[in-house]
Amino acid sequence: VQKLQKVYRKLRSCTSKPLLHQARYRELVKCIDEQLNLEATAERMKKFQGSAEFDVAIAMKELQELSADVKDVISRTDFMVKSPYPTSLVRTLRQTKHLITRESKRSIVHQWIDHFSRGGRGSTAEIAKVHVTINKFSSVPIFRQFCNQLGAPQDTWCKNADRWWTVRYTGENAGQGPGPQRDSIYTIAGSVFDPALGLFVKCPNDLSDNDKALREGRALPTPNPSATQLKEFELLGVLMGMSARLSWSIPLQLARSVWKALVGVPKTLVDVRDEDLQWYMMHTAGGAEGRNFTVQLSDGSVVPLKPGGERIPVTENTLDEYARLAKAMRVGESQRAMDAIMTGISRV
Repeated sequence: VQKLQKVYRKLRSCTSKPLLHQARYRELVKCIDEQLNLEATAERMKKFQGSAEFDVAIAMKELQELSADVKDVISRTDFMVKSPYPTSLVRTLRQTKHLITRESKRSIVHQWIDHFSRGGRGSTAEIAKVHVTINKFSSVPIFRQFCNQLGAPQDTWCKNADRWWTVRYTGENAGQGPGPQRDSIYTIAGSVFDPALGLFVKCPNDLSDNDKALREGRALPTPNPSATQLKEFELLGVLMGMSARLSWSIPLQLARSVWKALVGVPKTLVDVRDEDLQWYMMHTAGGAEGRNFTVQLSDGSVVPLKPGGERIPVTENTLDEYARLAKAMRVGESQRAMDAIMTGISRV
């Protein structure tokens, strides 16, 4: 509590300093984040008037100590139980966030993720340890091997920020270290596009010979996932959340509409155009002739838009209804898969 009060007073003193002083500190934090040496930092600080009286070395040390103190205090403070001035401290942290180094901010976020994922401060809940064996030469797709061994996506193994699983490759000596683990997440994530899994389909534009079609080599979730595939989509979401947490990139060449959906941006006909130009042109122009109440999805399957739609012809009077139903079906074709991925991400 005493250290928290000390940090609170130090942060409050920073907010009361003149704007020029705060601007200098803001620039110094950028230099620290960029890992510039003292000489390069001093050269950059010359752009501020009066910086000759400003001791760069001392100021950098003060900022580094402040960031370390904030990181240490935040990790040991439970705002849900008791702490001095919790609301004021949070407000002051927001006002002085430009004085805290990027590394400390990242560490604070990770600490609080661990705090809540373990059920709160001081929780003694056990984190399940999982061992994964991957056979790159098996007929079973790597991602399915991964899913079969890790069990249900709601298990506690994904709460472990330090070691998600121990991994061993059949026929190789590597295992249990950060290197094989990092390699395994790249290998596992890359295998989700294996056609044997049926989780993703290529965007129709990538298979089209229309020169106007946008081709990016990206994939869409299958529009008709089975119960097993929904569980695998959920585990993929867990994998995506954990990789983002540790800043480990994974090779997911997904369509733009998928990434938009993950941040809450709805899919539109413009996205459909970028994925399937031929379908877009057919359904934004032309009349009712030769159509019935069915629509083709991105995987090539044809589904009815209403019960018995394959036997209901589209007329000029029902063309608007057909267009509305076709758009809704095509825009929302991957919603079940996206919901499963989002559920998986939320478990991390």
